[in-house]
Amino acid sequence: MSREIKFRAWIKKEQAMKVVDEIGLFEGWVEVNGGLQPYLVDDVELMQYTGLKDKNGVEIYEGDILSEPVSPVGGKDGGYLYLPREIKWLGAGSGYSLYAPYAASEVIGNIHENPELLK
Repeated sequence: MSREIKFRAWIKKEQAMKVVDEIGLFEGWVEVNGGLQPYLVDDVELMQYTGLKDKNGVEIYEGDILSEPVSPVGGKDGGYLYLPREIKWLGAGSGYSLYAPYAASEVIGNIHENPELLK
């Protein structure tokens, strides 16, 4: 099974998320989208697309926060309880930290722009 390899970048100094169309790495610098101003590697956090979409068709990236159905007791949507979870790469053989079917989950933010969602 193959999936589309895509990235987005959190630019720490700008506090901004950028879609990555192209990326260049050279001697400690990252160039995003052919920009005139490269960034230090430490100033950019790249997040890879998981190849999955949520129940609304929104692409799921590392660092996204999903509202996932975790219990058939209480809550909304047919009695399910929903909890926010951050998507992380767990390693080869484990994949991404999805606990519920992604088709039943919803992207509600990301760890950089909405960290309060995990509290």
